[in-house]
Amino acid sequence: MARTERCSRCGRLIAPGSTFCPGCGGLAVPTGSRWKGKLPMGSSIAGCEITGSATHSPVTERYVARDLDSGEDREVVLVFPPGELQPEALKRFILFLESYKAESGSPGLLRVFRYIQEHGCIYIVTEPAPGPALDSKLVGMSGAFRALDRKNAVQLLLGACKIIKNFHTRLQPYFGISPKRIFLSGERGVILDLPIEPWLVPNWMTWPWLTYFEAGYIAPEVLQGDPVSPPADIYALGALAFHVTTGRPPMGLGKAPSELAFSAPKRLDGVIERAMAEQPSNRYLTVGDLAHDIEHAFTEATEQKDSEKKEETGSNRSETGTGTGISEMKNSGSKKKNKRGINSKDDYSKKKKTRSVATLLLLLVPLLIFAGYLVFVEKGLKWSGTENKDESRLPAILSVESEPPGALVNLDGEVLGRAPIRKKIKIIAGTHYLRLSKEHYVDVLKELKLEPGRNKIVKVNLVQREGVIESP
Repeated sequence: MARTERCSRCGRLIAPGSTFCPGCGGLAVPTGSRWKGKLPMGSSIAGCEITGSATHSPVTERYVARDLDSGEDREVVLVFPPGELQPEALKRFILFLESYKAESGSPGLLRVFRYIQEHGCIYIVTEPAPGPALDSKLVGMSGAFRALDRKNAVQLLLGACKIIKNFHTRLQPYFGISPKRIFLSGERGVILDLPIEPWLVPNWMTWPWLTYFEAGYIAPEVLQGDPVSPPADIYALGALAFHVTTGRPPMGLGKAPSELAFSAPKRLDGVIERAMAEQPSNRYLTVGDLAHDIEHAFTEATEQKDSEKKEETGSNRSETGTGTGISEMKNSGSKKKNKRGINSKDDYSKKKKTRSVATLLLLLVPLLIFAGYLVFVEKGLKWSGTENKDESRLPAILSVESEPPGALVNLDGEVLGRAPIRKKIKIIAGTHYLRLSKEHYVDVLKELKLEPGRNKIVKVNLVQREGVIESP
């Protein structure tokens, strides 16, 4: 595949190696998968010196930089708005950027120092990421989803609600809450990144780069084309509460958080259900009300747990005290002390009890190991199908094909390989999300409902992206 360039303003293909479009003067950006930043190392832009490249997306390139005046580390975000973007949308983003920059010194926001517009692009100078993103905490080393503990979950949710509340006091929605835009800083707490793609990319909800994590955070009315409003942020905060307490993205599950995770308070189910209501009028009126109910749900669950522990401890103490008193009354006349002042009879009885407990444990341990082995063998036989008569517990079998072949197959965030995958893959029956991606083709996201014991064959025809030139 020959490496090509496209104009960031008009979208036309231009000659490789060009810096600016000959037609409109827009910045040339790469269209191939091998990304190479347009800003060379050592160049100066917006008062910073470029020292390295970081990440990129279809509308942004992020660079590691150094401030020429203070010498501190910075991050330069090169934004090239798409050619099909309406001028009104660009003006709305500039107004949002001005509002964000004015408030960036307040707690909870990434610091934006300055920005300039040049050659149809926007250069934004921000501070480096103050800590890891939340999405790295919600996925384990093996790729499996995981939830936050109660203490961290409530701190994160209340911090995010406080930041969004400040946005809403200026009648300005945030529009872009997702785990990858939330940083966790030990000193500063929760930090929200500057959302760029949701404001600049037309039809952002159908964008091929939209991750599996972000898809469940978009309110239904926004998906239908309605303008973004504060109720959409309340919906996203409810999705965030679902995500951090269960460890699962809020997309297509249809179960309450308390049914998916033991750490999720039962009272939180109603809070999330109201925040994620389909109609905006049925949601919370303000973010403050949502934060109050979230805090009350966690506090009530903690108090209930503490009271149960106290009751259990008190009952144990009362039983122990009663038993001790009776035993002392019975044995008071029979106690004999030796020369060292130790009750010889009591000492002998304690040793005897200790030996009996040790003997009992020695007998129980092999029995428990043998019972565990039997359970393991029984479950293994059930999953293998040799002794399973209940069809509802059989795994589903999946095969995936793509046209053209070679697409990368991703199931629920885990890479299975490249299509065609004709070998039988055993998967737990239920709802799953399949994503196929291939270079120069539009990604495909499908919702699969797999039935137990049934073979599912998925065939997907990929659509080539517009403006891609293939080598003969």
